[in-house]
Amino acid sequence: MIALELSRHSAGASRFLSNLRGPGTRRSPCATSTGAIAIAATLLAGCAGDAPNATPDPALSAQRPISLSAPQGALGQAGETQSVAATSVRADLPIATRDKAVSRTLLSLGKSAERQRSVGADLDGDGTPEIVVFLEGEDFCARTGCTLIVLRRARAGYRTVSRTLRVRPPVVALPGSGLGWRTLGVRTGLPGQLKRVALPFGGSGYPKNASIASAAAMTGGEVLIAATRDEQTAAVGNSDLIANQN
Repeated sequence: MIALELSRHSAGASRFLSNLRGPGTRRSPCATSTGAIAIAATLLAGCAGDAPNATPDPALSAQRPISLSAPQGALGQAGETQSVAATSVRADLPIATRDKAVSRTLLSLGKSAERQRSVGADLDGDGTPEIVVFLEGEDFCARTGCTLIVLRRARAGYRTVSRTLRVRPPVVALPGSGLGWRTLGVRTGLPGQLKRVALPFGGSGYPKNASIASAAAMTGGEVLIAATRDEQTAAVGNSDLIANQN
């Protein structure tokens, strides 16, 4: 039936083109057949579109532009996830800058450290890294741990934000925060009896004594100051406790 319809419309198209050319005009078979087929195809397309069971191509019938935006809920979740995943606080800070700041701090305290470990970390998210320092020696250590100091950039060098006693590495920046400052996770206690605790930032800085802080897991955190082999060995006796808190 489609072939009959095509033949009928093709014949009509040919007569129409002949009338347009007028008498005496040389007929071009190619032009006639091409024009007829084009018109016939147009007519058939119209007929097919009018058919009750015709199924339009979704790719051609779409009238609205495709939105490339994610749903609002999904976008919010992705944004939150990206924010957590991208919040690495470690920052490049020259060792000379860190050593100078630590030396001035020790001088102001009138104390000396046998060993120090420091790292740059943007704990408050303002784009300017603080200095996290772990100090060891008679002036800074007790049986349950040593001293952790956080220094913040000031007009004239660095000033002390907080000083926390009885800390054992590792020192970890946990995902949570307090007053805009990342919560720190550390260990504290006697060798073989260590516990992992959280040090949330308060109005006057981080807690002054890690041994009375609340126990906390350190999952999802970023290590700022790693534990040495000896410090890891000191935790062997309480491996079950550590495993339960991971």
